[in-house]
Amino acid sequence: MSDRRWRGHQGSAGSMGYDGCVEGAGRFAAEQGEQSVDTGHMQRKVDSAAGAREEVRRVLGDFYGARADDDPAVRTTVGDALLVTSELVTNAIRHGGGLLGFEARVSEDELVLHVTDASPREPATPATAHPGTPGGFGWALVRRLCREVAVRRRPDGGGKTITARLAL
Repeated sequence: MSDRRWRGHQGSAGSMGYDGCVEGAGRFAAEQGEQSVDTGHMQRKVDSAAGAREEVRRVLGDFYGARADDDPAVRTTVGDALLVTSELVTNAIRHGGGLLGFEARVSEDELVLHVTDASPREPATPATAHPGTPGGFGWALVRRLCREVAVRRRPDGGGKTITARLAL
């Protein structure tokens, strides 16, 4: 598997684009020189989809403030972020050999999610899933809702990190 990056077409009916990922495997955004917005909270250990959603709610609540409940567009954005979070973390647990790491933070105008699991295999799509095995549709949904999704193998070969970026 090579490292891959998909660029979503946020809000359009177009198909997903694909770029070969040129960045090194396993690097988190801080190592890539990105600037984070300090929301004043500490990341908590996450070991479930529910825990990951709670962390995303906390991060986005800090970012949006009262608008998180009052603005319909913000509520939609938060809902999309929670759906993407659920899909990525659930897939890491069910199909990726277990959730090894989770991070959610705001960087400029986007939510950045890092989900690390124990499997080096890429997420399945209906076209790549084994016949008769349900699933694969969540990955297409994640790619549709995100600005960009990158899959990077961990340098030690013991899994992968999926980085998803959602517009805020």
